[in-house]
Amino acid sequence: MVLLCSCGVAPRAPDEAASVRCAAGVKTQERWGTACACCHDTEFTIAGSVIRSGDVAAMVVRDAAGTELRMSPNAYFNFFRHAKLTPPLRAALVLLDGGQREMKAPAPSGDCNSCHAPGGSAGVIGSLAE
Repeated sequence: MVLLCSCGVAPRAPDEAASVRCAAGVKTQERWGTACACCHDTEFTIAGSVIRSGDVAAMVVRDAAGTELRMSPNAYFNFFRHAKLTPPLRAALVLLDGGQREMKAPAPSGDCNSCHAPGGSAGVIGSLAE
C-alpha cells in the first residue's frame, strides 16, 4: 500500500524551520529527502523526493487554476519543475504498474519534502505503510 498524506503541521519558529528545512543531505545525491526550496526557493515551484524503491513512475500535480504537471523522478529519485503554480495543489503518485494514489488533502505549497521527508510529518512519497 502506498501512503500519501497532506502536510498539516503548524508553522515552526523561523530559526527552527531553517535548521530543519536546510538539513545537509548528501550533496552527491542531490540532497535526496531535503526540503528542496531551502536551496532552490526561487527556481522550483514544485520539487521533492520519492522512495528509492524504483516503483514510482511519476508525480502528477494539479493547481487551483487547473494547470497540471507530470514529473518523473530523476536518477537521484528527485523531481522538480519551474512552472508557475497556484496553491492549493492536488498531487497523485503514479506507479510503474499503472496504479495511482492521490493525496487526501491539498498541499499548501510545492515544497514537498518540507513534509514528505525522512522523519517528517508525512512519510517519504511512495513509502509503504499500514
